[in-house]
Amino acid sequence: MRRRRTARTLQVTPVSNSFILWVIFSPIAALMAYLITYAEYSHHYPDRGPLIREALRTAIFTLLVFLILGTALSFILPRVLK
Repeated sequence: MRRRRTARTLQVTPVSNSFILWVIFSPIAALMAYLITYAEYSHHYPDRGPLIREALRTAIFTLLVFLILGTALSFILPRVLK
């Protein structure tokens, strides 16, 4: 007797749905922070080395803040909105 295979579907909950949005838009926010920081500091400092380093620090910090905030909100908001 053969077992019938059923298609497994991915269940998308509000938590996973909002978390996916944060994962997608956090790198975009980090890229924007990098570009803005680099453009602003390039007007004031002639050397590119420290500019790139500071812009990368700002981008990493922005990425971490948005990911942590997004993770926290994706678990808190669905419970609050119920």
